[in-house]
Amino acid sequence: GQRPEQSVMQALESLNDSQVNDFLSGIAPLNLTMRLGDQMMLIQLQLSTVTPPAPTAQPGS
Repeated sequence: GQRPEQSVMQALESLNDSQVNDFLSGIAPLNLTMRLGDQMMLIQLQLSTVTPPAPTAQPGS
């Protein structure tokens, strides 16, 4: 049988450029379908942008 890492690579290689670009732009989530033995695994990656906390002024400094 094939190792899990190989099915991960195959899932990534099956993506096209527009899917990847939409994912990186935050437009659409990325769906990966992986086969592990007898089981199919659907992985959905959602890009979330983390905004840094706004600097708060320290009172009395």
